[in-house]
Amino acid sequence: MPFPATLGLAPDLDPQEPVEVRVNAEDRIVRCNPAWDRFARRNGAPELRCAEIHGLRLLESFSGKVTRRFMQALLDRVRRDGEALTLPYRCDSPRLRRFMRMEILPGPGNDLLLRHWLLRLETLPRSIRITSSPQRDRHTHLRCSLCGLIKQGENWVEPLALAAGLPPRQMVSLQVTYGICPTCEALVAVTPGG
Repeated sequence: MPFPATLGLAPDLDPQEPVEVRVNAEDRIVRCNPAWDRFARRNGAPELRCAEIHGLRLLESFSGKVTRRFMQALLDRVRRDGEALTLPYRCDSPRLRRFMRMEILPGPGNDLLLRHWLLRLETLPRSIRITSSPQRDRHTHLRCSLCGLIKQGENWVEPLALAAGLPPRQMVSLQVTYGICPTCEALVAVTPGG
């Protein structure tokens, strides 16, 4: 998702105020609300302030071709049906699990408003740093862009499940490529008329 990782443990999102970004008919970012800029600033990512990303294509902020195709299908569906779409996702940091909800709302002239709500936070028992890899190899894992789970064999597990056997205070570091797990894909049917 298009958010920076948090640097500390203090809540950096207000559950009463969503983080919003508006895109035009070409999916270019045309507006963000003040909560967007506060979140970027609190997370040490001034390059993600609205003034810096204005005019960029929204889908360029998503990692992985599968995730971009999935998100494009969701945007297309909202435009086609003229109905809002809501889905849960995770926006974790090295020390926090952030449980979020995204709403995609239709606007005038094929504009869309993406509204992100914080549902709850959980502190992780140990730090975990996840970095995106440009391609998958034997050292990378597949991570779901929505729920944050990592594919291990045939199962999808929490990233910390891969820390078994490591010393308790050692930071877990994982390289991942992004996709969508079958459970999350089933949450929203992206086929025409679905």
